Parts: sequence; structure tokens; C-alpha cells
Amino acid sequence: MEVKFIDKIPLKKIPIYYTNEYNIIFSKNDDAIYKNIEINFGKDKKIFIPIFIKEIEKDVYESYSAYGYSGFFSKNSELKDLFKDNFYVFEEFMKNNNIIDLFIRNSSFLSNEKFIDDKHNFLNRSTYLIELKKYKNIDDFARQANSKIRWSINYARKNKIKIEFKQYNELTEDDLVKFYEIYINTMKERNVSEYYLFNYEFMKEHFQMLKENCELALAINDQDEIISGALFLSDNFDMVHYHFSGLNRLYSKYQVGQLLLGEAIVRYSNMNKRYFHLGGGNSLDESDGLSRFKKKFSTQTYKYYISKLIFDEKKYYDIRAKYNILNRDMFLIKDALNF
Repeated sequence: MEVKFIDKIPLKKIPIYYTNEYNIIFSKNDDAIYKNIEINFGKDKKIFIPIFIKEIEKDVYESYSAYGYSGFFSKNSELKDLFKDNFYVFEEFMKNNNIIDLFIRNSSFLSNEKFIDDKHNFLNRSTYLIELKKYKNIDDFARQANSKIRWSINYARKNKIKIEFKQYNELTEDDLVKFYEIYINTMKERNVSEYYLFNYEFMKEHFQMLKENCELALAINDQDEIISGALFLSDNFDMVHYHFSGLNRLYSKYQVGQLLLGEAIVRYSNMNKRYFHLGGGNSLDESDGLSRFKKKFSTQTYKYYISKLIFDEKKYYDIRAKYNILNRDMFLIKDALNF
């Protein structure tokens, strides 16, 4: 087994979270070093993982995966047990590069937490997936949906809400600015972590870097005002991802989100995508509003795991003690120090 850093994952068919373009966007936002790791067991027996690296102290680093769903990836699922048996080689590679820990946001639909021993994995929440089938139009979708979704879609349309989809070459600066303002206001209203208050350039870079794999859906009222929006990512892994969204709460009663998602399902099913990944809710017990909203549309529910790996326990715990870090929920030292 050989472990090394590489510039790019050399596979044509990978989820978007593993692409250089996606990781460059987030590494720049995080002010982190972006690296890909290749774990090689021989021909066609390779595992890959993209990571971000940050310095904690002089020549002492920690690492983590980008916002989203990544972790270890391989075309060969049989390598999971082989990697576990030889995990010490990967561990030594990280230690030799002065990386003392690794935090992973795993991919729910790849179940890649199984590359790692169970003791390092923690169930975080559920995530939701739609297995797509083709619909003629939004009316066809509404007829086949449950009564609550059908009522919501009909109500939004009755109030003359319409949905427009725009890719990079169709998007105007005004469209993106208005969506960004709605997104930021929505995040502030939800009292989310400051991390999710991304700047405007970060949002714009999604379209500049990902091009046709990034699309903005805008909900527009009868006054031609943008009142809601969602940013979707697609990849050559036959999947679409619900990435960022926002709603002007003055229009929340118009069931805008249901219409927008319904139109997106119709659109991507007719673009021959097989799966629509809605992402997770806000809590493990699935009782929050976001979980309930996504569950209404989903056909499959998956478990989302995070992984916490320590490669140099002495350095890790010595630094935590040095800075008197008592918050054990914050695994990454850099996060705890920033907090």
C-alpha cells in the first residue's frame, strides 16, 4: 500500500464534491491548503480523498474535508476491508506530514464511513434522496404527488409564482445579487453559524468554476420580484444536489419552496439524472422544519456520518491542554480556537 499527495483525482466519473473546482472554491473560502490523497494497492485498486489542511502551530497541521459530502472514494468497494487492515500506513503518512488529525464529512449515498473503523464514526443526522422518474410537466408531477405537496404547488401557482432556471451563461449580476441577499437574510434569521454567512464572491465563484454543473432556480412573483432561490449542483455521477437556498420570509405563506423543488424535480428528471440529493435537516431526530420539508419529497433516507481521526494523540491533546480547550464537541483545534 502506497500513500501520496496528488494534484487531481484521475477519474472521469466522480461526485461533484471530489472535483478540483468544488474544493478550490471552498479551500479559498476557508483559507486552507487543498490536497488530494491517493491510496494505492495496485492497478485499479485505488482510494482517494480530498482534504483541507491548516496550520495550528509552527509545522503542526490538522485536516478536514470540505463542506458537503465527500470522504474516501473508490471505484472498488472491496478495498474497504483492505484499507482498514492497512490503516496504519495511512496513519503514518499523515504523521510524517505533521498532520495530527482528520475530520471527515462522509457521503451518505456512498456509505464511505465503512472505510474507517466504527469507533471513529459518529451518526450526525439523516439525509434525503429522491430516485427520479420522468414527468411531463409540473402538472404531471403534482398529480402524482401526495395531497399536501399537490395543494402547496397549486396554491403557489394560483398566486402567480413562477420558477426560472439559469445557468452561468444566462445569469445576470442582478439575479445573483438578489439571490445572495435573500440567502444571507435567511441564514441570519435561522441564527446559523457565522461560517455559513458566505461572501458574495464565494457564491459567484460557484458559477465561474463549475459552469454548467451549477444552476440557480429563482422564484418570481407577479411583480417580477425574486422572492426565493436555490442553487443546485449536478455531476456526471447521475446526481443533482440541493446546495444553498433562501426565501424572503414575507412570501413564506405562498408555499414557494414546494413549487421550486417540484419544478426542479421535473427539470432534472428530464435531463436524465437518476437521483436528487436533498441533503439533511437540522437535527438527528428529524423533527425540525427542514427535515420535515425534505422528507415529504424524498423516496429514500440515508444516515449521515462524520468521522474523527487522531494520528498523533500526544500533540493533539497537548495542544488542547495548552490552550485550555474544554469544548469537546469541537473536534478540530482550529475551530475551537476560533470559537
